[in-house]
Amino acid sequence: MWRFKFKRRRKIAFTLAETLIAMAIIGIIAAVLLPLMMDRINTMSWAKEKDNFEAKMEEAAKRMNIEGLLSGYSTNDEFVNTLQQYIKVAGRCSVSNLSDCFVSSFTNSDGTVISISSLSTGADFGDDANTSSLVGLRLADGVNAILAFKSDCTPPEWYDTSSGSSYSASSSSRSYTPGATTNCLLMLYDVNGNQKPNEVDKDIRAWHVTFSTCDGVEVGSLCVDITNTSYTYLGTFESGGFTYNNHWAGAIAACEAKGMELPSKTQLNDIYNAAYNSGSGTYDASLASQLNMTGYYWTSTEHATNTANAYYQLFTSGGTGNYYKGNHSNVRCVK
Repeated sequence: MWRFKFKRRRKIAFTLAETLIAMAIIGIIAAVLLPLMMDRINTMSWAKEKDNFEAKMEEAAKRMNIEGLLSGYSTNDEFVNTLQQYIKVAGRCSVSNLSDCFVSSFTNSDGTVISISSLSTGADFGDDANTSSLVGLRLADGVNAILAFKSDCTPPEWYDTSSGSSYSASSSSRSYTPGATTNCLLMLYDVNGNQKPNEVDKDIRAWHVTFSTCDGVEVGSLCVDITNTSYTYLGTFESGGFTYNNHWAGAIAACEAKGMELPSKTQLNDIYNAAYNSGSGTYDASLASQLNMTGYYWTSTEHATNTANAYYQLFTSGGTGNYYKGNHSNVRCVK
């Protein structure tokens, strides 16, 4: 009698441990890749919305220029009154309630956080001559914007794109250099409504706008602290066989602790000339009341040969000199 032997096949499958490990690896990969993919998708979406919006604004500016309405305004309100005739607007905000038309704060391209409450005039957009109030707009396409006109803008002429010769506004054959008309606009706009990330060069764009990161008083290229800095001495120094507390070193340390620095002899003299010396070429009478500096102020410049001394600037009369580092003079930090 025949006997048949059947071989039992071995079942091939993953163990529970192997399955869990595989799922964990997939989860890790997804956690790394998904944010990158979403960021890429968002970036492409924002770029497309930016191009669409800027094309609409450029067309509006061209039409305004054809009718001679792109310049000659005394306030930003007057400018926006005209602009509204060429774009679809869902709402408008005055400078007192700009946050109703824009996010309350956003991150600039240099990483600083800017509050909308700190923006009030065209000067805050980098146009020092434009001191009229900014205007906020909620546009029908979902874009939010804050606008001003550029005070020194000269509207471009029409040109024949083939010959380059000028045409009058009534000519039937005419064109502009791309973007020429929109150079007259200062605008901060958000293509993402009030949603995050609220960052410049992502969902927020600054069109011909430059922001000051100075939280004090701007004097030339310096940002001067609005008040004097309190400090105490740091260490000691020897002079003439005696030991003194080093107040000058304490002044330097106090400014560094604020993320600023003690101004040099040249810098402090420049501040004096700009704010208090009416005979200097950089004099600005408005700076004196903002700075409110009087008396002796330490500079960071040490005497070249007598290291026990450092230079000061006298804001009462404009004099400069040096004295020993044990003196407790005023300190005004800069950055």
